[in-house]
Amino acid sequence: MKIYAYYQSLPFNNQTEEFTKANLWKASWEKHGWTPTMLNRSHAEASTMRNKLSQVLSLLSGHILSDLSSEIPKITARFYRWCALHAASGGWMSDYDVINKGFTPEMAMAQEQKNGTLQVNHGGKAFLFYASPEMTGMAIKRFTTESLVAFGHPVNEHLILGAPDVMDGISDLIFHAEGDDRLTKMQQSFAS
Repeated sequence: MKIYAYYQSLPFNNQTEEFTKANLWKASWEKHGWTPTMLNRSHAEASTMRNKLSQVLSLLSGHILSDLSSEIPKITARFYRWCALHAASGGWMSDYDVINKGFTPEMAMAQEQKNGTLQVNHGGKAFLFYASPEMTGMAIKRFTTESLVAFGHPVNEHLILGAPDVMDGISDLIFHAEGDDRLTKMQQSFAS
């Protein structure tokens, strides 16, 4: 079973650190029986829904707080990855700083049967989600019709989609590095 991640070169990111995180991601998912596949902007551009989403995302700068304006490339990448997943015909996707500590494809299939065709982690930005081919299209349609910004801040995908929490029952099986004053995401990933 494939697990996808999305990579897009972003300003101010240390590319060496990004590639190291991606290699750790790949190794951890392979170890537990997955076939890791990195998608990129060219995959997103292959989606038939990308142009419509792009029109909506081009309006973000007028709605985001000025102190968050440097985050717009990261925010748009968060939504473009759904187009990449759409072009790949759906499936499981994680950020490439998510380390798999025991989540197997068999568990994923059970999760799909239990929680359905669209699941997104709750409690912050989406870092692990599952969407069937049909639901990737539905999600992108939602992103083009719902507000992506509230009170000057981006809205997390699970709030827009109203999807069940994919982390239900698997939270101890993955590690997602969060921003930390003491350790970088890469240092946290090595420590996990």
